[in-house]
Amino acid sequence: MSFFRNDAINRVNLQSGVQALAQNAGGIFVLVFLLRAGVSVAHAFLAQAAIVAVRFALRPAMLPLTQRFGLQPLLVTGAVALAAQYLVLAQVRGLGPAFFAFLAVSAFGEVLYFVSYNAYFAALGDVEHRGRQIAVGQALAGVAGVVAPILERLGYELQRAKTNIGIGKVTNPEARAEMQKEMATR
Repeated sequence: MSFFRNDAINRVNLQSGVQALAQNAGGIFVLVFLLRAGVSVAHAFLAQAAIVAVRFALRPAMLPLTQRFGLQPLLVTGAVALAAQYLVLAQVRGLGPAFFAFLAVSAFGEVLYFVSYNAYFAALGDVEHRGRQIAVGQALAGVAGVVAPILERLGYELQRAKTNIGIGKVTNPEARAEMQKEMATR
């Protein structure tokens, strides 16, 4: 297990696993959110395709950016942009400016993160252990892909249970009276 001795690669693999967990949990959320925000099914799927197309178009710009700023700052900026896409997504109401801003931030964040990640990994990885180091990262991403929807559903069910308990206290007259007594004693 000498391939675990490279601390930088271990940190990158751990961060990649966390990122994969978040991305796998957020993937279906984005689609559902867009649909509930008034975006048609066709436009929601076209948005996913547009993100991939813009990523492909932006890749050549990565070399000059990397030469100017370095890999690590671009990797961090990409991770921040991947998180920021959800802040922009919250503003989407149909096919307006926020929708197109979401597409741009998503594509830019993904190209910054993934291209930088691959180059950073290649630069820091051990030549003799690179295959095993990549396998560990891919295994973490695979586990995250399986676990993320389960955790997402569990979080949804726990939140729903809390909401139902709260609604039960408000609608049940006996529970409401008890709650009012408790509030009066505070």
